[in-house]
Amino acid sequence: MKIENNYWLLKTEPSLFSIDDFQREQKTTWEGVRNFEARNNIKKMQVGDGAFIYHSSTKNNGIVGYGMISSPYFPDETAFDIKGPYYDQKSSEQNPLWWAIEVSFKQKYHKVITLSELKTIKALQKCRLLKKGNRLSVIGLDSIQASAIMEYINRGVN
Repeated sequence: MKIENNYWLLKTEPSLFSIDDFQREQKTTWEGVRNFEARNNIKKMQVGDGAFIYHSSTKNNGIVGYGMISSPYFPDETAFDIKGPYYDQKSSEQNPLWWAIEVSFKQKYHKVITLSELKTIKALQKCRLLKKGNRLSVIGLDSIQASAIMEYINRGVN
């Protein structure tokens, strides 16, 4: 698989939206992000960027698949839904605080690349994902980190 322009790691809880859901839908809106650093990362995304999909808050946390950013960022409409779990009264259609992005499904890996496995990849030692206490849901990866993940996958792990 070709590595794209920029690279991201997108965390999702499989009980809310799993790689199987993503594969079935083929495209999804990545919304509901309510952390300013993660929001700013969404604003940096460009069409064609690669996205590793990471299951979190589960027994087997890890990378489970791959997608591609398929739209420019746009206002996250879940922030305007007063009855929704992601409502933010400070965000409005005229002055949105939160952003969303469309992501297209590319691949589901045969095996979860666990957090423990990721910790063994030397090129990832400075990756934000591996920092103790990290809960950021949208993490930027440099080309060396993305290539190291892809090489690990291509070595027959998946």
